[in-house]
Amino acid sequence: MIGLLVKNVSEIATNYFDKKKAEVNLKKTEVEAKTQIAKQVAEGKLEADKLNSQWEKSAVEQLGNSWKDEFITIVVLTPCILIFFPSLQPFVRLGFDILGTLPDWYINLIYITVCAGLGLKGVGGLSKFMKGKK
Repeated sequence: MIGLLVKNVSEIATNYFDKKKAEVNLKKTEVEAKTQIAKQVAEGKLEADKLNSQWEKSAVEQLGNSWKDEFITIVVLTPCILIFFPSLQPFVRLGFDILGTLPDWYINLIYITVCAGLGLKGVGGLSKFMKGKK
């Protein structure tokens, strides 16, 4: 009888410790999986940062041989120069009044075009900023 009791207690203890060991192994596996995922995310972020840097470098190199940024600057600043000529002021004002009636999608297209021509990124942020100004 005592032998049977010791055998049952031994089995209960063994089962208890086996269960605890399995729980520890499960936690260890979960931590390893989370670590692996974190490494992959970090490597992906580093890769994205590297691609981002390469894009910016390429944009700057392309702008060095481009006339687009000069053209955009001239177009944007022309009204600022024309307003100093009283005979041209009504035309400048009329032009801005007409620009004010353009649909939002077209204004956004102008923002995107100018930003791309100047090699700027983050057009979405600029668009959100401009929508907040209205």
